[in-house]
Amino acid sequence: MYSLRDPLITKLLAVAREIFNNRLIDAISMLEELDEEEIHSK
Repeated sequence: MYSLRDPLITKLLAVAREIFNNRLIDAISMLEELDEEEIHSK
């Protein structure tokens, strides 16, 4: 276990995680759309 000297780092990491998750959701959605397009074009 570790501790952070500045509590703002915890908030920063939470925001970074939220941004990462949003980008991941966008990427997954885009890949699903591409997959559907590929299936329908066959």
